[in-house]
Amino acid sequence: MDHPVARSLIGSSYTNLNNGSIVIPSDACFCMKWLKSKGSPVALKMANALQWAAFALSVIILIYYAYATWRTTCGWEEVYVCCVELTKVVIEFFHEFDEPGMLYLANGNRVLWLRYGEWLLTCPVILIHLSNLTGLKDDYNKRTMRLLVSDVGTIVWGATAAMSTGYIKVIFFLLGCMYGANTFFHAAKVYIESYHTVPKGLCRQLVRAMAWLFFVSWGMFPVLFLLGPEGFGHLSVYGSTIGHTIIDLLSKNCWGLLGHFLRLKIHEHILLYGDIRKVQKIRVAGEELEVETLMTEEAPDTVKKSTAQYANRESFLTMRDKLKEKGFEVRASLDNSGIDAVINHNNNYNNALANAAAAVGKPGMELSKLDHVAANAAGMGGIADHVATTSGAISPGRVILAVPDISMVDYFREQFAQLPVQYEVVPALGADNAVQLVVQAAGLGGCDFVLLHPEFLRDKSSTSLPARLRSIGQRVAAFGWSPVGPVRDLIESAGLDGWLEGPSFGLGISLPNLASLVLRMQHARKMAAMLGGMGGMLGSNLMSGSGGVGLMGAGSPGGGGGAMGVGMTGMGMVGTNAMGRGAVGNSVANASMGGGSAGMGMGMMGMVGAGVGGQQQMGANGMGPTSFQLGSNPLYNTAPSPLSSQPGGDASAAAAAAAAAAATGAASNSMNAMQAGGSVRNSGILAGGLGSMMGPPGAPAAPTAAATAAPAVTMGAPGGGGAAASEAEMLQQLMAEINRLKSELGE
Repeated sequence: MDHPVARSLIGSSYTNLNNGSIVIPSDACFCMKWLKSKGSPVALKMANALQWAAFALSVIILIYYAYATWRTTCGWEEVYVCCVELTKVVIEFFHEFDEPGMLYLANGNRVLWLRYGEWLLTCPVILIHLSNLTGLKDDYNKRTMRLLVSDVGTIVWGATAAMSTGYIKVIFFLLGCMYGANTFFHAAKVYIESYHTVPKGLCRQLVRAMAWLFFVSWGMFPVLFLLGPEGFGHLSVYGSTIGHTIIDLLSKNCWGLLGHFLRLKIHEHILLYGDIRKVQKIRVAGEELEVETLMTEEAPDTVKKSTAQYANRESFLTMRDKLKEKGFEVRASLDNSGIDAVINHNNNYNNALANAAAAVGKPGMELSKLDHVAANAAGMGGIADHVATTSGAISPGRVILAVPDISMVDYFREQFAQLPVQYEVVPALGADNAVQLVVQAAGLGGCDFVLLHPEFLRDKSSTSLPARLRSIGQRVAAFGWSPVGPVRDLIESAGLDGWLEGPSFGLGISLPNLASLVLRMQHARKMAAMLGGMGGMLGSNLMSGSGGVGLMGAGSPGGGGGAMGVGMTGMGMVGTNAMGRGAVGNSVANASMGGGSAGMGMGMMGMVGAGVGGQQQMGANGMGPTSFQLGSNPLYNTAPSPLSSQPGGDASAAAAAAAAAAATGAASNSMNAMQAGGSVRNSGILAGGLGSMMGPPGAPAAPTAAATAAPAVTMGAPGGGGAAASEAEMLQQLMAEINRLKSELGE
């Protein structure tokens, strides 16, 4: 054998160049037996045992990942890393010291290239997983790129240092450490941001455990480099293999398992509670970061984000089905498992209606259960309450259809006409007209809900139409929802009480879905009325009279500024202001003709008086209602006004219906209603009839400045006595004229 061709300045072990030459330490003697052994027999057995253990653990984890993919979900990152680690362990066991797994360089260094190659394949993928710990993002930001660049640089400079000798080795090792420090810095920012993003509890504990495991295991790689054959040679080749096998298991297999469990919990959170975020600001290394924390409940400072981006993701669909099998109630906006049923409903309306009627006709069925039976795919999951219904039948009612133009009015009237009960559709053109019609409808029995065009949802301000309707306690829904539609995000993020699928993408409106929405809104209305009645019995300040006898306000002709007339009881005159509990408006009722007085009740929006023929009129400056309105509704459960009472219909019929309702409420229910503190609708609007308690016959009320400046709008025909037509009537007349022209043109 030839003499050694070089002596190592740093290493303390022998290196066989496989060309007849051997490199030995500068201060050591030659020993061929030790050179071939690469360590003690005990170290060899430990290394082989750990390699087989790593192989078995990788196989078990891969089997679990396959099961998780079938039962729940599994990310590609953890599967890929585990597969590469398994392959590396097998090659290392049989061919660790064979080329190209082991490189024998001319300078006498021996480099285990298999190890560095495996790092180049797995570490970037681990960092991709790290940059998306929650599994909710599909894109990657600049921080991800920084992590990848710095990590690849660390591995490249580390491998170069292992191939070098002398001071060159030191330079490349320090370069690798600098890149590694940059990797750690950006990884720490990701962990801190992720910790404040995930929900509190188990998810945050998982993030903390992953951070500790990441920094401890990755921080051991440069230590093993210094102690192993690449550095000062305090560890033999087998000893270095033992250390790297343990660290690889911790940094790759175990870390990937924790990341997998974290993503499962995040997916479950979204499915059960929705994507509710709370914006918070944190400081990391002097930099202020804005994070969005996942919350379980909505609050004034939270933002409800759309879940449309998750609805078609395979991972969410799989977990949704498994959670439903376990009995969990998932978010209805993510429960699109009945899309095929919707298409079948559209193709066969008769069978669909029969199925829906059978489903909704079961007393005591929970509303959330009802959604899955009758409208599972309708997307109306914004108010999936656990409210037990007392009756599954749809009642006659009224809906206000708020649209920007009249093109869809006839279509929706045809759809609502297919319901098994008489259901009135009142069109409203524009936001102001919709609010006016809601106020007017309060005197005619109210409306179940307002159905909005999606364009009204683009305004997110406090003066938007949805905000104005909610401020007066009105239920709001929108149409146009679709699983893949362009306005899905807009509708789901608007905080509505419900939404209706279609009409969109060539499909109409499914009748069972429409029936389910109507039933849902009617249940919500009944619940609000029930809560309002309970509050009125428990906490209202009753109007004071004589011995609890109901009061009737006698209008004062010269009264103004919201003052009440003297109270009148059946036992005598009492000089008292009959004021109810709640927010009372400062405007006065405008009585254009005839006698009447402004009755003031609890939680009312303004004062309602009696006009011509008992037609209800309302002042303009009323204050908003309280959260739960008190009192009872004398028109509750009565049939809605006929279609002729809609704006543009028969004026005399509307006036007669309003007068009859007002007279009935005033004559037969005055004592009970006024003892309850004033008749107030469940939506917060004072009911008609009680405002027109009989004043002195034939004594017209003098209109005040406020009433003159803000004339009341009416629901029905134009008022008599030369009164000008309201804006709503003008719009309806315009609609009627356009429809007439369309019919003449044959459209």
